[in-house]
Amino acid sequence: MAGLFRNLGHIAGPHFRKARWVLRSLTGSPEELIEAEYEVGRDMAHALAAEGRVDDDPASVQLLANVGNRLAGRLRSRQRRFTFQVLIDPQINAFAMPGGFVFVTRSLLGMCGSQENELAFVLAHEMATWFADTP
Repeated sequence: MAGLFRNLGHIAGPHFRKARWVLRSLTGSPEELIEAEYEVGRDMAHALAAEGRVDDDPASVQLLANVGNRLAGRLRSRQRRFTFQVLIDPQINAFAMPGGFVFVTRSLLGMCGSQENELAFVLAHEMATWFADTP
């Protein structure tokens, strides 16, 4: 019986968190909205990782973390947290999910090469997506 409720929680949990995010965006405080947004983004990031698309190459992960964390450290508002991950994908792309989960494809990292300023430009653009409505 416990397995049934556990499975039900795994199925219903993401839907509940999405609904909470919508509700918080309409009625909640900025802090509640940011937390609800983070939970939805975490669900989405876990689903992407479960597809086996996350690249764990230490050099790529370290480069992305160094540049991303340096940018995040310069933000005036410390309410949002950011997580940076590399994806195995032939397309040159980067995107941000709710809650500050930023993904960059290995192809984009390869295009930037050792030019950290180019990578910083891309990451800053993705991070800015989530500051449009921050007070």
